[in-house]
Amino acid sequence: MEIVRPTITLQRHVHKTDILGRAGGEEFLLILPGTALEDTEAIVQHMLIAIRQSRPLPDQVSFRYTFSACLAVAGRNDDANDVYRRADVALYAAKRDTYEPGAASITRLLSKSST
Repeated sequence: MEIVRPTITLQRHVHKTDILGRAGGEEFLLILPGTALEDTEAIVQHMLIAIRQSRPLPDQVSFRYTFSACLAVAGRNDDANDVYRRADVALYAAKRDTYEPGAASITRLLSKSST
């Protein structure tokens, strides 16, 4: 199953306390508890580079995965649904910006509550 390859690549960049899981289809959710925003951006940037450089079909060099990411920060009064909803909106914005094969982007839309 081809979804396994990028998952293994992503898992190489997470810590034991982080949570990486499939949210549905080709979407993954990464939770980095206690990680500063700057560190989170760096981790996701490393993932982006790793996916961009991967060659899932060695005999078809032009075939590459796309990678879209967003960052949603949990506010003090947020529940999981609030954060997930903001992440989902931001992810669709990132996907809209990642429209060509092999493209990769992290949306700079850092969605967070007012608290």
